[in-house]
This record gives sequence, structure tokens and C-alpha cells, in this order.
Amino acid sequence: MTGNEFLFSPNSFASEIFSVFQMDIEKPSYADKPLVFAWQTDWRPRQLEEAEAAIGLPSAKTRDRQLVRGYILGAAIQIGRENLEQWISYSRNHNYYANPARKRYWPVNNMYAAVVSSVDQLAGLDLIEHQRMPPGNLHWQSSFRATPELLRLFAEKKIELILAPPERILLRDAEGRPIEYRDTEQIRRWRRKLETFNEAARSLNVSLDGHTIREGEPVVTPKNRIGASTVTMFRVFNRSFKMGGRFYGPWFQNIEKELRDTIEINGNSTEEPDYPEHHARLLYDSCERLMPPEPFILDGWPRKVVKAAFYTLLNAETPTAARRAIAELFGRGREGYAKAGKLIAEIERKHPAVANQFGTGAGLRLMRKDSEITEYILGKLLRGGHFALPIHDSYRVPRQIADRTRAIMDEALAKATRKPTRVSMAISSAQVTDKTAKNTTSLLQNGLGLELGLGGGGGGGGGGGGGGAPPPGWVAWLPPGPASLGVLSYLYASASELDRAA
Repeated sequence: MTGNEFLFSPNSFASEIFSVFQMDIEKPSYADKPLVFAWQTDWRPRQLEEAEAAIGLPSAKTRDRQLVRGYILGAAIQIGRENLEQWISYSRNHNYYANPARKRYWPVNNMYAAVVSSVDQLAGLDLIEHQRMPPGNLHWQSSFRATPELLRLFAEKKIELILAPPERILLRDAEGRPIEYRDTEQIRRWRRKLETFNEAARSLNVSLDGHTIREGEPVVTPKNRIGASTVTMFRVFNRSFKMGGRFYGPWFQNIEKELRDTIEINGNSTEEPDYPEHHARLLYDSCERLMPPEPFILDGWPRKVVKAAFYTLLNAETPTAARRAIAELFGRGREGYAKAGKLIAEIERKHPAVANQFGTGAGLRLMRKDSEITEYILGKLLRGGHFALPIHDSYRVPRQIADRTRAIMDEALAKATRKPTRVSMAISSAQVTDKTAKNTTSLLQNGLGLELGLGGGGGGGGGGGGGGAPPPGWVAWLPPGPASLGVLSYLYASASELDRAA
């Protein structure tokens, strides 16, 4: 046993400590994970020098190589905790690193020398297994993975990981690869706001089944394995900044829904207000049509299957891709395709007003809309001295602010769609004990270091309404307590784009 991993019993949710090498989670994936330095692989030891001394690493020749070696160790540990058999692919081709489209997401400029030398050194020390592909081996990259010894050392020496990405606003191409973009004032505002949201999230004490989940800690549930956990977020846009934009990254987005009921925030039991049929409603609104009641009810079909097929149609790029994916629900083969065709036809008959959107990739455009809604909700809560754990179409909050959150959600959706809606409420099973008397003044108990771009007065150039660009951001270090939260709320309200949108 390592004493370094949180694991749930599938029946009681009781927390126990088990070995990081216990691989009893559903079917693991053995496809290589790419070392792309964008989101998933941006973990490294919190204290590089201490980690190196603990595992006996020689000094790196340069600070750049030391930093990249730390990221490679972090990736190996994170992925190894999730699946000991998983390989991490990387390129040894100099031209790959010369591509300027990738440099935004890299921690140093001279990535080629730093990556290649670090992998070779760690492999020579038997801390990683290394599969080096010879030059000219098309379509196959070199790869590495953590050895059991490396995992043992990190657990035994209690080496902490932190998530330290060079960039948190990601733009991806159609294949999911990160691509370069040019900063605009809007992107800079998104980045500042995201930094503020992440500071608020870090200030919360979030626990799962009574166990506080700390940054970099692995979490194992009956259906998921998270090698390193964080409450901080990224925004991921797809192909352009007009599509996608959702907030990703926190561990609570990647666990089973029923386990989220055991989440507590600063010792308070929680509820999860959500938007029912969220993307279906947004789709009908974008087409200026009324959605039929019970959009996922079809005679002879389970609601869960209809819902999955509807959203597959909405997210698929082509009708053929949609039918292929839906057929997998029935086991593929001739019978699977026949059932998929029949179900698609019935869905189209029930939804003729939006059927022309199926198989067009419309889901990415709707994600852009729901990300704006999430941004509004988080900002409005923060201005009131609170915060939420976002899960795309639902928001985990302490019970005492659930009604307020639901009202903000109604307001956000009404602004986005120009129509009132009904927000449902998922009640936490942790509410058996009444804890509403605890921490009722505010959820943000710790001091916050927040970079706030404060909106200024008119400022000349650029014409057009909106008050001009904000002045450079500054850092406000606030001590804990309600008075400081009042200051934070006031400053955030002054800086927020959401106020102007209102």
C-alpha cells in the first residue's frame, strides 16, 4: 500500500487507501497518450529540486532542461497512476518542434533538445521504459512510460504534483490537436477571468465522501481513474473561437454522477442544480422553434438510448458518422445498423424542425453558447462572494446557496435564449445531516491572489460603445474574511464583462 491514493468502494462509497498498481477498473485504454504539453500532460513536481534529490536525479545542464524533465516525470506519474501499461508518445523529429503553431503550449523555447535529452537520461536511469523508434519510421513515434520503481519513489517520498500549464486558453483543430492563435483583447479578458475563477476554485476545500481532494492527488472510483486531480479549469475552443469554449479540467467532472452527491464544499453538503435537456433547448432556440415536451421519449425505445442517439446526431460531423456511432449502441453489425437507421428516422420524425442540424457538428456551436452561460453563472456567484463547481450543464454548490444559484441559472439562460426556463435540482445525499449553520457567511475562506482587469472609463481610441479596453491587470492580495470578500466582490463586479452584458 502506498497511502497515496483515494479509492471508493462501489457499494458504500466508503474511502479506503489502496495501491496505485491495483488495476481493477473497467477496460483500460492502451492507445498512446501524446506528450503535447496542452492540458492533460502539464503536471510536474511542485518542488523540482526536492523531487530530483528524492529520486536521485543528477543536475540538469540548464534550467530549461530541468523544467521539461519535471514535466516528463509528471506526465509519466499521472498516466502511470491511471494505467501502468499506458505509453506516452513523443516526437524525436526536429521539424516537429520547429513548427511555430505548437510553441504557445510549450514551457520552454528549445523543446527539442530538452525533451530528447530528458527522456534519454530518465531511461538510462531506469525510471522510465523507452521505446525509441528509428528515423524514417513513418506514423510511429517514440514513446515512454513510468516504471514501477518511479511510481514507488513518488509515492514513498510523497512527491507532490502541481498543474502548471503554459496556456489555459486552448484552440484545437478538427483532429483535437492544439493550434496557434493570435491574442486579442477578448482572449486576454477570457484569460484574466479564467485566472480569477481558478483562484476562487483553489480557495475552496472540496471533499469527496469525507476525504479532502488535494491538488495532484490521484482518485480512483469504480468506473474512473484520475492520475492527478485539480479543481482548476481550462477553456477549450474548437477550430475557431466561435465553437466550443467549455470549461474543462476539474476532477469532479470526471467521476460518476452518484459520487458527486458525496461532495462537500468547505464542510457544507451540496446540491447540483442543472439544466434539463440543455443542448436540445439551445438547439431549438437557435432555430427559433419550440421544442416538443419530453424530447427523448419515443414509444418502444429506452429514454437513455434516445437521448444518447439524439446527442450523437447533434455532435457528429456527418450523417454517416452519426449512424455508425449510434449503431455501436446496438453492437454494430447488420442488425445494429438497421436499428440505428430506424431510431434515427423516428428521432427525425419527432424533431422535424431541427432535423437539418443533425450530422452537421452543431454541438460545437452549442458548446460555445453553454460556455457563455457558465461564464455568466460563475461570475455572478463570485460577485456575491460564492463560487460553484461547474459540470457543463449543472453546478455543484453548497445547499444554502442552491436556490440563489438556480435563480442565476434561470437568469443566464433567459439572457442567452430570450426565453424563461426551468432549472432542476439534484439533491445531495450528504444532506442527511443539517450543516447549514457552518460557513454561511461565504464559501471563499482563504485569501485570494486575483488578477483583475478593472474596466476603466472611456479611453479614446477604437470608437464604438463599451468603454474601451481595461487598464493592465493588477494583483489584489486579500486576507480571509467577509470584509475582504466584500472588497473582492466589488472589484470583480467592476471588472466583469458580465455587468456590461447585463
